[in-house]
Amino acid sequence: MPKINWETYRKLIPDKKIVDDLKSDLEKYKVPYPEDTLTPKIEEQWKALQPEIEKFCAEQDKEIEKATKELNRVKALPKFEDMTMEMFYDFYPDEALDPVNRPTFWPHNPEEQPGYQTPEQKTMKKGGGH
Repeated sequence: MPKINWETYRKLIPDKKIVDDLKSDLEKYKVPYPEDTLTPKIEEQWKALQPEIEKFCAEQDKEIEKATKELNRVKALPKFEDMTMEMFYDFYPDEALDPVNRPTFWPHNPEEQPGYQTPEQKTMKKGGGH
């Protein structure tokens, strides 16, 4: 409980005995509080979780580092308006059009190329269909 300044009450109340009785009654009164049995269990659970939390944080730090590297790489690229097809080929050789090594037919999307299979056909081929 907060500290009570009894001297202030003695100055305000004309009968000092009332203040003394109230003080003695309040000192005698004890509020029954239940015994705390859960705090040790909770602390034990936190200690058990600490390694998992640290592992998760380390994994997230690695992901953040990878994302930061990728972001810096993207920021270092030339602007879209300034990039030529040759520059695109240098930066992304697997995605750029390569008419010599990998010729494609107009409109150069996967659906229009010879041998294209829909995702459903690929699933059926792997034995995933019914």
